[in-house]
Amino acid sequence: MCIRDSAEPGYIYQKLINNECDGGLVADMRIPVINGIISLVFIKYKTLETRFGVFRKWHHKLKNVEVHKPEDLLSEDEITKLIAFCRKSGLDYGEIDVLRNRDDGRIYVVDVNNTPTGPPKMDKKLKQESMNLMAQIIKQEFL
Repeated sequence: MCIRDSAEPGYIYQKLINNECDGGLVADMRIPVINGIISLVFIKYKTLETRFGVFRKWHHKLKNVEVHKPEDLLSEDEITKLIAFCRKSGLDYGEIDVLRNRDDGRIYVVDVNNTPTGPPKMDKKLKQESMNLMAQIIKQEFL
């Protein structure tokens, strides 16, 4: 692998984010953002073989999604920067996909979804609790 000090004009560069975790899985964070508020973080797991595929296509092979408090997975500075990113992008309500690089500890926003659907493979009780929390924030912020 070659790490460049500067970009060469006319070329596009990609970086593989090392988001591998135990058991041959990769961990993706799906973070709902409601009017600058991050109230929870979903962790979706994929196998290495399906890491670049659509989550819904492979969800029958995967373990349930986990739900965490943002402060359990992200620093205060990271949360502040993610909120600023969403505001600058004009995202009032949506979900961002974030990967944490295990090599350098940094987070990377890899997708912005302005039509949020939440992750599909969740325990029903946990999904209901998550949706209730987000509904309370929507009511508080927009109604």
